[in-house]
Amino acid sequence: MVIFLSGIILLMLLIIKFKVNPFLALILTSLVIGVAAGLPVPKILSSVSSGFGGTLGGIGIVIALGIMLGELLYQTGGTEEIASLALRKIGVKNSPLAMALTGVIVAIPVYFDAAFVILVNLARQLSEKTGIPLARFVTALGVGLIIGHCIIIPTPGPMAVAGALNASVGSFVLYSIIVAVPAALVGGVLYSKLTVKHFFPEQCGHEKMDVDVSEDYGRSSEHCSGTLAILLILFPIILILIGTVAGAVLDK
Repeated sequence: MVIFLSGIILLMLLIIKFKVNPFLALILTSLVIGVAAGLPVPKILSSVSSGFGGTLGGIGIVIALGIMLGELLYQTGGTEEIASLALRKIGVKNSPLAMALTGVIVAIPVYFDAAFVILVNLARQLSEKTGIPLARFVTALGVGLIIGHCIIIPTPGPMAVAGALNASVGSFVLYSIIVAVPAALVGGVLYSKLTVKHFFPEQCGHEKMDVDVSEDYGRSSEHCSGTLAILLILFPIILILIGTVAGAVLDK
């Protein structure tokens, strides 16, 4: 455990402090952990190579297609339209919740950092329009993005975990969604409210609950619809779940 935790610290230092490329940092950390654990060098090299190759073989195509899906959403304005749709349906009173749910959905095909950069401007606009503290929207957005990015396939991270554990992808998706919804509710509503109350009390009490967001955040004629964008994200997930159910109830 000491070797493992030291390796994690080394990895964080290489990436955050010394700005080493994450892929190179992972390879270097793997070699250091192997040497510290007493493995012979040839065994370390073969383990790293086979581990990387096995993981890539299982998730490489999914990652590539996921990147393409994320780019489609970005180029067609689908990311912003998902947020606008959530706001129109949920309303200004629950706009932090809408932001959190938007983060969960958008982070499935779009990487966390890119999705955050795209949506944080919307959070600023909503804060100015509604009087709800910006920290609430940013917290809700961050929590939602983290949830979608870390646990829902076809995002690369959870896909790699499912591959390493040899788990059923369909079951993984189903349980991820079950966990994601209450996590977004808690993070988007409760945690964001506590964050503002604890760290930014001076911003509380300025909410304007009579604001109509339907006009300002309606659909742009140049973008695809929010409904279509959500269906585009859900399509591969639905296919995965259908495959899991079919495998359970139909003959091989």
